[in-house]
Amino acid sequence: MSTLPHELYTAEQTRELERIVTGQHNISSATLMARAGGAALDCIKCHWPQAERILVVCGTGNNGGDGFELARQAIAEEYRVSIFQVGDEKEMSEETFAAREAILASGVEIHRFEDKLPTTDVIVDALLGIGLSREVSGYHALAVNAINEHTKRIPVLALDIPSGLHANTGRALGTAVHATITLSFLGLNKGLFTGEGPNYCGQVCFDSLKVPSAIYKAFTPIARRVSLENDAAGLAPRERTGHKGLYGHLFIIGGDHGMPGAARVAAEAGARVGSGLTSIATRSAHGPILNLARPELMCYGVESASELEELLRPANALSVGPGLGQSEWAIALFQKAIETNLPMVVDADALNLLSKNPQHHDNWVLTPHPGEAARLLGCSSEEIQADRFAAVYE
Repeated sequence: MSTLPHELYTAEQTRELERIVTGQHNISSATLMARAGGAALDCIKCHWPQAERILVVCGTGNNGGDGFELARQAIAEEYRVSIFQVGDEKEMSEETFAAREAILASGVEIHRFEDKLPTTDVIVDALLGIGLSREVSGYHALAVNAINEHTKRIPVLALDIPSGLHANTGRALGTAVHATITLSFLGLNKGLFTGEGPNYCGQVCFDSLKVPSAIYKAFTPIARRVSLENDAAGLAPRERTGHKGLYGHLFIIGGDHGMPGAARVAAEAGARVGSGLTSIATRSAHGPILNLARPELMCYGVESASELEELLRPANALSVGPGLGQSEWAIALFQKAIETNLPMVVDADALNLLSKNPQHHDNWVLTPHPGEAARLLGCSSEEIQADRFAAVYE
């Protein structure tokens, strides 16, 4: 299994990657299926080395073909394999049907799923793949629920994506498998990491199926994962003789009556990640107390926007909104912050104020939760959660 990539793709892009592999690089779908089955078996050996019994639930698509291939290779290595099929083999692609027939030719029975699954050491979910776009129903829903009945006692390996999860939005389409590990092939789908995806995927692993690396140059990923190990190089190294005055001045504006904690949390976070100087502008009643346990924070009681002018002069960046509220005091301070043209994180109540007076600046970072995003876009939080990427683009 490869190191988890940082690039994320849509389901449509992943299918196009496969088309390029088979059409331009002389690697057949059957070969990819065999490699996926082998990668899945290697995953089981790595994570559950004591497993002797494997139960594979296969659908009729290529995801099911990967499951049949895993089963065939596991049988060859003398695992005790049980195979359950959901759906009619008449609907199978040529490669999936061939993988199924190879198992039958070896004398191993393939069971029709009805309503229950027997106990085993590992369950493999090869039921529905990344092409799913409608609610899971019928025997497929029964099979997903039957798998989930065992998840507290038996680990589940999902191939490509947990069955029932939308590959682009991370939304569970009615019901979805709760996987212990999800083994993704060719390209990581964004739905694994957004919406409800993390609740269903468990640990995400990846295998490129040994395809030429050149195929990835044909696409611009829809997004990329941020990770410390990959992105820390972008942080400038610090001089051994450096001092706080060299590393920027972060200014936090927030903490209306009864809500000082949010501003304090934001300021402490800023100091922890490297701000040389960190200041808070808050209500006068909170100024003397916010830095009692964090004396490195500079706290100022501010009751009018005019008092901010001198305080903001040395600032290099702002974070506006934690505990800010939406009072006249908050509106005045928010407006003064906007006038600075400094790089700014717009958070919490500042986003609610922004929704009443929309504007855009290229040096702003917006950090809405679903409810705040809904107010910014004039829709419901349910619509935001249904497709977070669409909300971000909007």
